[in-house]
Amino acid sequence: MDLPRWLDVDLTQEESVAVRPWVAPLPQWAAVGEWGGVAAALALRGSGQGGLQVAVGPAVVAGLPTAARATVLGRSPLTGGPAEGQVGSDFARRLARVADLVTLRGRTNLPGAVLLIGEGGARLESLPRLGGATPLATHRMLVETFGPLASLRVGPAAEAGVAWANLAAGSAPQSFVGRGGLGALLAAHGLKAIAVVTEPVGGRYDPDLEAALARSPRLIARARKGTFELAEVRAAAGELSQDAAQELGRCIEARRSGRHGCMGCPTPCGLSFEREGGPPEGARFSAVDALGSRLGLGPDEALELLARCNALGLDAKQAGVVLAALRREGGLGGTLAAYDRALQRIAQGELEGRAGEEGRGEPGGTRDPARLLAQRCAVRGGEPMRTSAGLLVGTGEAEAGERVHWHENLAAALDASGFCAFAAAGLIGDGGLSLDALARILAGVDGETFLWRGAVLVALVAEAAEAFGTLAAPPREEPFTREGMWPTYRRLRGLTAEGRLAEAGRAAALLTRRRPPLPRRAAEEPIRRDSPPWGAEVRPGRLQLLGCGGLAGLSGELELPLPTRLIEALGRAEGTLVGARGKLLSGGRLLPTVYREGRVLAAEELVHAGDRLELVLAVAGG
Repeated sequence: MDLPRWLDVDLTQEESVAVRPWVAPLPQWAAVGEWGGVAAALALRGSGQGGLQVAVGPAVVAGLPTAARATVLGRSPLTGGPAEGQVGSDFARRLARVADLVTLRGRTNLPGAVLLIGEGGARLESLPRLGGATPLATHRMLVETFGPLASLRVGPAAEAGVAWANLAAGSAPQSFVGRGGLGALLAAHGLKAIAVVTEPVGGRYDPDLEAALARSPRLIARARKGTFELAEVRAAAGELSQDAAQELGRCIEARRSGRHGCMGCPTPCGLSFEREGGPPEGARFSAVDALGSRLGLGPDEALELLARCNALGLDAKQAGVVLAALRREGGLGGTLAAYDRALQRIAQGELEGRAGEEGRGEPGGTRDPARLLAQRCAVRGGEPMRTSAGLLVGTGEAEAGERVHWHENLAAALDASGFCAFAAAGLIGDGGLSLDALARILAGVDGETFLWRGAVLVALVAEAAEAFGTLAAPPREEPFTREGMWPTYRRLRGLTAEGRLAEAGRAAALLTRRRPPLPRRAAEEPIRRDSPPWGAEVRPGRLQLLGCGGLAGLSGELELPLPTRLIEALGRAEGTLVGARGKLLSGGRLLPTVYREGRVLAAEELVHAGDRLELVLAVAGG
């Protein structure tokens, strides 16, 4: 594979910059660069090179369906550690026509500075009227000036130096990224926007991939409700009240106005919503949830507050954290108008809005030990666990460290490819494509090599975090200190007991192994958690099944000999419940995630008479 095409831009110089082959910072990183622009960016980051980086992976360059993510990397102004986010729209496909990696160094003092990227390279332009404009107004002015293009831009908050300002891309509707403060990093370079004026790369038809995407039950369920099926998931897990989930569902159905998604995706999962006096806005569950119940607002008000965050260029999740803290501290009322005024003052630099201690985790609680472990200790934080549903069986402390390690490797490899991680979760979780098959489509390698590459990339992130002094401190309290949680994770990840990066875990050492540190342990390899039913007294009994998410409406009472294994109970349900056939099992594996009293059950666990089982067909995160 050729080395990535690189635009290395020194913003203190106004001369045009031409594309050139990427140069590895160290000889051993040359092999990493062959994995694409995102991997090359991480190699630079791991070697201590700073600045903001924007990169696309090989699946984007190839034009595969749903592969339309650009990765933005830098040092977070919130945590001081590595920050990384993926952004949608046509930006990645247009950038892929010219370059795999853009790196920014220095700062320009041009008013309304725009880095304009075209077939010949990149140059700086000055549009003073962009100062203070909203992200959407900025994009429209760029199109008026330069013609059809894609842009990555900031709003007023980033220009004012707010550390949790975000980045916007696209326009119909906009896509946002930057909970780590990526918008603040772009503004710190003196830029209002990066604009790409090339045509997008063409799409590549892959019949196996497109067929699998189109028939995935999880992705079909997500397309129907546009991530808002996660309200039902949260309710099943005991993390959200049933009343709140139902109210949100009614609001979404009443206000939704359209769907959108990644290029070439047959199951687009983005929803847009009508607004009074403004253009339709895109919204996802995690953003609306962060601005809703935790602030005492209903869904309609949360959607309006989200529109204000988008106009100011403020990250919605962090806005929820900050506004909740300001309310607790007093002096801020709990009304939509009060929150709106506070956000405007923050964006103008008149009110200090600190991100607080919650910047590493997600809003809302979780009972999953692996998610808690990831938020507390993982190199990449809790974000890689966002697509965990259905991928790796196991819900307890005994294998939490293995689950976090496996998902972190998988997410790193997927993000480096540019393919949608949520689509990958649906494909693997439903059994539509094996990890081996997906890895061959995305990277031309088998699943083990794909995971090994992910492990190398995570090690590069760890090296950057170690250089920044931000590797997570080892936990000292239960249950994290138990074997299976932190001790297992740090051993697999190559960390010392003190939380530093051990020599054996460094990226250079991993590069010589050519194997992932841990064999795959995917959903087709169930973990036994309960004693087998033989020897137990078995008698006729009844289970209550409640379908949620993509299984809404599939509910009823099931009579069978109990106790029995969950997978056997669902096999019986497929033959007796109306409309259940083909929706609960696939190739002898569970399709839905099954909750009992807020806890996920594995296929081999026993279910008992009187159990109430909630069946959720959904992809986590979003």
